[in-house]
Amino acid sequence: AVGVITLVPALLLTRFPPFPKRLRDTSASGSVTSKPGMKTALGMNAVAGAWQSFLMSYIPVVLSIAGNGDSSVGWLVGLANGATIIGVWLTPHLRALSFGVQSSLAIGATVAGLVGAALTAQVTLVALVFLVLSGCGAGILQTAAPVIASLASLAEDQGRALVAIGLSRSGAL
Repeated sequence: AVGVITLVPALLLTRFPPFPKRLRDTSASGSVTSKPGMKTALGMNAVAGAWQSFLMSYIPVVLSIAGNGDSSVGWLVGLANGATIIGVWLTPHLRALSFGVQSSLAIGATVAGLVGAALTAQVTLVALVFLVLSGCGAGILQTAAPVIASLASLAEDQGRALVAIGLSRSGAL
């Protein structure tokens, strides 16, 4: 039922053709990934994918070994995932910062949060704070990366740029 409900907004999205005919010869300008900002966006999305992978695999094991019960581990991981919504909400408020500063803050929060949660897994409340921090960082990463890629690309290359972003994310998962 939820899948059917989500079809309506999905049909309203702008569809970029992934491989449209080029309006002019852009071979001299290099590949889509060589555009300024694309490497930042690719890195941001790769870190977001790695965060999701760690959160769904290693972090529950570490929390469980540290003595947290199954329900506590579920709540901690769920709240970290939920914190990505805070990161999504924060993303437009960071527009005044440069892309490099945005990515540095978000990557720092994501990595520091995961490492902090792993190191303090025995203290559930502290681990929760670190996991929420990492979730906020991951929310910023996974929201800002496609936007940066789209802004860094020519109109006829936006589909290719978003494909590259998707590949970087899936490769990290």
